[in-house]
Amino acid sequence: MERWRVLRTLQRSGLLDTAAGLLVGLYASLLFRGLVAGSGLPSFEHGVFRDANIAFYISYATMIDAWGSLCVPTWFGFFDTVRFYPPLGNMLIYLLGAVLDGDYVRAAMLAYMVVLVAFVSGFYTLIYTLTGSRLAGLLAALLLPLVHGYASTIALYWEYNRLLGEAFMFHALARLHAFMERGDRRLALSAAAYMALVLLSNLVAFIEALALALATVMYWARRHLAEGAGPEELLYLAQRLALASLFFLGLTLWWLAPAIAPYGLGHYLRIKTPLGFKARVVALALQSGALPPLWSPAVQLPLLVAGAVALIIHLLLRSRGSVLAYYAAALAVLIAVYGQGLRLLPSLGAVLAAAVASLPPAVAERVGGRYRWVAAAAAMIPAMLLAGFYLGAYLGVYSTLLRPDYSFMGSDEYRVAVWLRDNLPEGCKAYLMHGPRFRGGMWVNVFAPRVEQVLGGYVEGALPGVGDEYLRLDYIIKETGDWYTAYQLMKKLGVVYLVVDRAWMESHWGSVVERLEKRGLIEPVDEVNKQLGYSMVYRVVNATCTDGSRAPGLFECLALPSRIVGAGLSAASMLLFARWLRRLED
Repeated sequence: MERWRVLRTLQRSGLLDTAAGLLVGLYASLLFRGLVAGSGLPSFEHGVFRDANIAFYISYATMIDAWGSLCVPTWFGFFDTVRFYPPLGNMLIYLLGAVLDGDYVRAAMLAYMVVLVAFVSGFYTLIYTLTGSRLAGLLAALLLPLVHGYASTIALYWEYNRLLGEAFMFHALARLHAFMERGDRRLALSAAAYMALVLLSNLVAFIEALALALATVMYWARRHLAEGAGPEELLYLAQRLALASLFFLGLTLWWLAPAIAPYGLGHYLRIKTPLGFKARVVALALQSGALPPLWSPAVQLPLLVAGAVALIIHLLLRSRGSVLAYYAAALAVLIAVYGQGLRLLPSLGAVLAAAVASLPPAVAERVGGRYRWVAAAAAMIPAMLLAGFYLGAYLGVYSTLLRPDYSFMGSDEYRVAVWLRDNLPEGCKAYLMHGPRFRGGMWVNVFAPRVEQVLGGYVEGALPGVGDEYLRLDYIIKETGDWYTAYQLMKKLGVVYLVVDRAWMESHWGSVVERLEKRGLIEPVDEVNKQLGYSMVYRVVNATCTDGSRAPGLFECLALPSRIVGAGLSAASMLLFARWLRRLED
């Protein structure tokens, strides 16, 4: 009889898990349905086209397809599309686009939709694992897209790869938490596999994941020590974590070694934002109260207050949700010390939302008895108030800004790209300024993948000795008045056209562009300029360029010494991992 009761309990639990997962997936699908309900690109009409980072990720796919190689001459003179930027998300768009007969724009919209659903579902899994409560997981999933910084990240900046990395991060942290609680080696290896997927998706998400993983280990180390665990128990966990780390290296060194080889790790951490500037951004958001400006990554004030109170309650109750206080502390430190820390403010908001969402089971467990459901219902009030208010605030944001359309065809970026596609000779290059309004460098290769531009989408990928002069030209044009060096560099690099931002020109009196025009070294191209509203195209006088650019074949592209070394390191790590695993099993 007892056996059947246990079986029924397990079946009921499985059905509830399935129902909860479907409910979360349905919620996310309805919230983000505009991505697949419409067609086209991020809306120019509604103001998201300019800042939508997904432009770069589509460009990766279109360039690989157009040149027939993973290495292309389109950015910085030469660009390896799988070497420097984590390749997983970009290759997903490329492969999906290949299935869709080369429709990489449609592929990107579908991939983004899948990522957003996985992102919300992954957060449910994490909070359910941390708290043991489906209710907490459901409330947290409900609140996640309503964190202001994530509304900005999702609907305004379209940070596809970052959100893909964080979707994997949620699963990695869930499995790490379960491993630290139960000691099951398979959970540690699963966490390592998900951490590898995070790294291969986005570097910011990986740095965030490392900080939260460290917080998880510290939380459980303290808890195990408080419960009387001795050195042997902690050594057991440390050995399994070391084994999982070796597995992680085996899965990632093939990419990590060639990515780091030219510069070292410091190059990827070169962005330094002063702490005072971060404080001013946060202060401005707090002054905005319940609804900060959409461009801001900040956490809205009501959620900040409610989340901070919830974290204190969890710590006082010593509930399972108290691990979220460790997460919040880790993120606060990372936001302060990491150069791109402001981008992690939405993650802090997610932790605060999870703290509010997990109050009902924590309070119910402490109260117990017949009043536990009354206590849980009372503890749900803050989460429901936040959800009710911010659903009303952000439903319109997602339904409007996350719906692609064809208004981009009225943009200068599209018109310039089409004109360059038809007029730029093979082997010649165009300089497209990244200015206050004009973002041609982001979009040109979406519409014209064979147009070679001076700049590109990922500065870290400009190879030493190849991309240096391209970046130098950009610096000279924007930051100096050295017209002579700029002109000589343009002739050397084969730059035939300059496309500059009109607003930038108006605010930079005596710029290089103005001086070149006065000396007759560049001239405006009236046939296209009369179609443009906020940019200007100039032709370089007496420009010269090569007979034609060539993309190296697949083997030539992949057969780099650092890539071969990376593959060898991955193989060696896997071999050591397999031997250590066998020893543990014997």
